[in-house]
Amino acid sequence: MKTNHPVQFLGTPARVLMTTLLVLLVVVIVQMSSLEIARVLLSRRPGPPASDRDLTAEQQRTQRIWRARKEFLPDGTLHLVTRTGGPEYRSQYEPDAADAQVQVYDTSDNVLWDGPTGELPYDYLAWAEYVRRDSFDASELHHRVQTVTSDAKTIEFPVATADELLAKWRYSPWHDCFLGYNLQGERLGYLSAAGATHATSQVQPFGSFARFVSWWPPKAYSPTVLWQTERHIYQINFEKQQVEMVFESASSDIDDLRICRWDSYRPEGSAARPGDRQLLHCQTRDGAYHVILRDPNQSVTVRVPDEWRQWLGNYYQFAVKEQGLFLRRDWTEYPARPAFAGSKWMTEYLRATKNQWVELYRVSETGALDLVNRYSWTVPSENPDVAYVEVRDPRSYVQPYVTAFSGLAYDLAWTALWPWASTSEWWGQGGQLLYELRPGYRVSSWLITTVLLVLTFLHARARCTSKTTLVFWLLFVALLNLAGFLVYWALNHTAVIRCDACGKRRGLGQIDCIRCGAPPPAPEHGKLDLIFGL
Repeated sequence: MKTNHPVQFLGTPARVLMTTLLVLLVVVIVQMSSLEIARVLLSRRPGPPASDRDLTAEQQRTQRIWRARKEFLPDGTLHLVTRTGGPEYRSQYEPDAADAQVQVYDTSDNVLWDGPTGELPYDYLAWAEYVRRDSFDASELHHRVQTVTSDAKTIEFPVATADELLAKWRYSPWHDCFLGYNLQGERLGYLSAAGATHATSQVQPFGSFARFVSWWPPKAYSPTVLWQTERHIYQINFEKQQVEMVFESASSDIDDLRICRWDSYRPEGSAARPGDRQLLHCQTRDGAYHVILRDPNQSVTVRVPDEWRQWLGNYYQFAVKEQGLFLRRDWTEYPARPAFAGSKWMTEYLRATKNQWVELYRVSETGALDLVNRYSWTVPSENPDVAYVEVRDPRSYVQPYVTAFSGLAYDLAWTALWPWASTSEWWGQGGQLLYELRPGYRVSSWLITTVLLVLTFLHARARCTSKTTLVFWLLFVALLNLAGFLVYWALNHTAVIRCDACGKRRGLGQIDCIRCGAPPPAPEHGKLDLIFGL
């Protein structure tokens, strides 16, 4: 008896979907387990670190110079500052504690001073630093706006006194400006690129948001914000309802932003002192470096020579003192890394003995560079097998073989969805898994998919109930590779017989032969048949 109930149309798709999910889960578990087993078995264990006591006097001196901080005085003199107590290494973003013991050497290896960091008698240049704390970038803002709930509001900045909260300024991504509200919910006005306004028609959007940095000035109860867009940097004072455009790039987008005591903001790790002049430094994508100074206001644009880019590790910092504006260049005398350099390049780099340089330039008001001092030291060669636990992720040795069984759908999904990889924590985890398992359009994946397609075609040609079904399964296997083939095999492994009409194999999934349309063979009548007339 036939039925027209809608459930009959959902049964087969539901069975295919559930089987696909189960098989995909099993295949992913096997692939990830293979990668992790490779990581455990192939990880290189570092040998015991060489003790300084095992080194010669010259080797100890080379190691100390290599690890020392290179500090410049405003007159260009270079000092080598070495920590003598506590951890051997420290992060470049974390300053020494005030009681940390350090030794100061000159470039002739003479000890100039020995004592705690807090009592250093030298006033070194303080360099503008990249801000990592108290900042917010575009991806974080997008995530915050997309996940607005009763517990997660959009960005707000308070205006207060020592005793009470007075108002809030809330960022509106739809108007690209700030809306002010008092505690009664009454609107106070707008802060936008046009400044403080009271009418929506007067609002001028800031522009495509890149990041912001906020801090609390001394004796203030409301934060000050540097709001960076693709081409502009604005300073916003919510208490005074003021918007100041600090910098505008006319021809290129802004890449990064660095600060040295800008309106009393001091990045972590900065050696700036209260008497230092305020400095804001940003780099644009056309390769120009823009320095904005305060007291008095001044802007200087610097372009470094093109030949500097042929060397590895060019890193530039700016500092300002009464003696003028300075540029510091750190670089390695080793050819710049190619765009597609792999682990082989890194291994060769570690094994090479290199010279590192630090240079100090005085910057004129027109952006011209005048060399003041330079110093180089030797970086000893390193054995990658000993110096690092793993120069190359050990999973990468087996990853091409493991991902060869991943489907083309992985690559298509990654290509379509990776721009949103940082918009949510869930996608960050799922996207990382997808990234590690995607085949990357490798030839090995295409070869395996081709073999599975041939096997699917040979197996399905006699068993499929229609040509449409055959095309569906071929596309299914082409997209999911091994997982698709296993799903097909689980749902279509039925018996076949030989057709009496055409002599070819036919499945039992339908009555008529898929090739010639003949019905299945009927049994012949015999003398003992009890039913006649058939």
